[in-house]
Amino acid sequence: MAELIEGAVAPLFDAQSVDGRPVSLEGFLGRCHLLLVFLWGARRRSCQRHVRSLARSYPLFLEKGAAIVAVSSEPARALERWLQASVLPFPVVVDPEREIAETYGQRRSWWRVGELPAQFLICKRGIVRFVEYGRNPWDVTPPNWFLLAIGKLDAALNAQTQ
Repeated sequence: MAELIEGAVAPLFDAQSVDGRPVSLEGFLGRCHLLLVFLWGARRRSCQRHVRSLARSYPLFLEKGAAIVAVSSEPARALERWLQASVLPFPVVVDPEREIAETYGQRRSWWRVGELPAQFLICKRGIVRFVEYGRNPWDVTPPNWFLLAIGKLDAALNAQTQ
């Protein structure tokens, strides 16, 4: 699929987290905003740093009425050791067939086999409000930026309903 743009309706997905729980976009709609993060390799330090940063910030996301879901194309077995050491507070969905990654347009690097970072902020209404396709493994927006964006998004959505 082509890359998504801001203002587009987010494609629905149904998947299973590493711990076996069902995860779907529909489960978040109307309830909370969602930061959908496509991981680019559990063994890459840049990915590990970003995920740890997201985990530290997760309580603030919950306070702002938002959730995080991470998507990895690596099989669950490859992630087990890493996830056990990290103990993440948000679900990690395995997508070894890259169905969700393809639907959201996650890029693959041309110089090395593997994915590049991608992040999407999806509002409660299911509209993509922020799109990020990384150009390299270090090209990711930090969690603090999303926390500010969620505050502005809530203000805008509240103004529309009044």
